[in-house]
Amino acid sequence: MGTFVYYDPIDPTLVGQILVEAKPQPNQLPTITIDSPAADAVVGSSVLVTGRVSDDKGVQSVTVNGVVASLSGSDFSATISLAGGNQTISAAARDAEGAAATTSRVVRVDRQGPFLTIAAPASWQSVTTRQPFVSIQYSDFDSGVATASLTAMITSGDGSPGVSIAGDLTVTSSGASDTLSTLLTAGRSYILTVTLAAMPPATAAPPPLPSTFPPIPTVLHPRLRPPMGAGSTALSTTRPPVMWT
Repeated sequence: MGTFVYYDPIDPTLVGQILVEAKPQPNQLPTITIDSPAADAVVGSSVLVTGRVSDDKGVQSVTVNGVVASLSGSDFSATISLAGGNQTISAAARDAEGAAATTSRVVRVDRQGPFLTIAAPASWQSVTTRQPFVSIQYSDFDSGVATASLTAMITSGDGSPGVSIAGDLTVTSSGASDTLSTLLTAGRSYILTVTLAAMPPATAAPPPLPSTFPPIPTVLHPRLRPPMGAGSTALSTTRPPVMWT
């Protein structure tokens, strides 16, 4: 605001004052965008969030779910922790004059391992063949299963070293089954242990350590089979012996 004197050269008698008020331009809100993870992506509990931010007055800070993000030019990044299920990622930017803007998206956090069960033979079931049929079933609602991670180890109740039978099985996206080529010993109990991992999340940094769950007993008196297990990224299921008779 200021006062200015004006003078008219054509008519010098016309003199006076003008009161001028200058109004500042309104401050523009920052522009902020989340690039990764994508909306509805399946992620782990530790998530690397990246995006871009800009402002005409300069960006003062960016936070993601309350975590202060690192800024590099117009890029920002922050690693946050999320609980399981559908969770919201919210990024907020503030400029040098205090104007703020936010953006958000929902992702699915997978903190559970695959559902895994040994369907055949039944636990503690006696079998009449030294090469029983084995059927393992599995699924994972959020991210699917990593079938290449499947291990199946059969161990004799007498403490002998275990033998892998994974190579005997035909593996699909939902299960593994076949008749064993490995010969079991008559009259002996066996324990079958199966492990399987979920597919790694599409966006996670770094992947969280798997939770540890005690194995579920599965015994075979040359017959085999485990129940559903509850796990995190990796899951182990064990069954009691199956007896060959």
